[in-house]
Amino acid sequence: MTHTITAPRLVARAATVALWAVGSAYLLRHEWQAASPDWVVLCATPVVWGVILALPVLSTYARHDRMWLATALLWLAAIMGSVYTLNATIGRQAGARDAAVQSATVIEQQRAALTVALDAEKLRRQDALNRCGTGRACHESTRSLLGMHQLEIERLERQIAGLTVATPQAGEQRVAALLSLVFGIEPTFAADLVALLAPCLLGLTLELSAFAAAMYGWHPGAAPVQPVRQHLPALAKPEIVANVAANVAPHPVIDALIRAGRPLTNGELARMMNCCDGEATKRRREVSHVVNTRRAGRHVLVSL
Repeated sequence: MTHTITAPRLVARAATVALWAVGSAYLLRHEWQAASPDWVVLCATPVVWGVILALPVLSTYARHDRMWLATALLWLAAIMGSVYTLNATIGRQAGARDAAVQSATVIEQQRAALTVALDAEKLRRQDALNRCGTGRACHESTRSLLGMHQLEIERLERQIAGLTVATPQAGEQRVAALLSLVFGIEPTFAADLVALLAPCLLGLTLELSAFAAAMYGWHPGAAPVQPVRQHLPALAKPEIVANVAANVAPHPVIDALIRAGRPLTNGELARMMNCCDGEATKRRREVSHVVNTRRAGRHVLVSL
């Protein structure tokens, strides 16, 4: 069977490889960042991910060959493997998101505490300035106290400036606001819905896109099959045909094959005998002990 690999199928195969690499790198990164990375998991992750992508493709080939039990088992393994990897991806994504939100909360609390301390230090510096008054010379101790307050204020300002305020939920808040505005959803419910679904988006995108690209790129029936007649040269009439015709009562199938001088598909045989495909199959089976039948891709070839 000859397949023509079209440009879309090549793109689908390249996309499958790219998604496999991205998914493996994502899973490996989180395992590598663990306190004690498991080398067995690190080595097995790309292999397992690749096998899971191949399972749906193998199931289509098994179905094409009418191996129904193998088809069912391959699909079951594909679903279980997909659930496993999807759960791992969602878990890591959700964990990273929760950690970012918690870190942002801690930073915001630290900034608030430092701001309160800064305001208190500015009040103490102002109190020291008030002690000097207008037109009065400050005592040495007061000037020293003002210097200490100024140094403390500068230190607190540097600490506040060094704390970058992270906003990991900014995108989620905007999406929730958009959903609330467009669909009239309660803002609180929209925010909870987006927060629940956001960690799942990457995992779902990787899983569904990789499966779809793999199944299209390697599907057994996706490529066109060139006509068999272009690859089978016409065969000369064998000498044994006369003996067969002499020993066997004339039969429409034998007559059609002799006239054609080459193997015929079931459809061609039906046209040679001016009947439907079903009748051609029935007549062919009547002389199955005389003719040779073999499968070439999606076609059944009949020859003497």
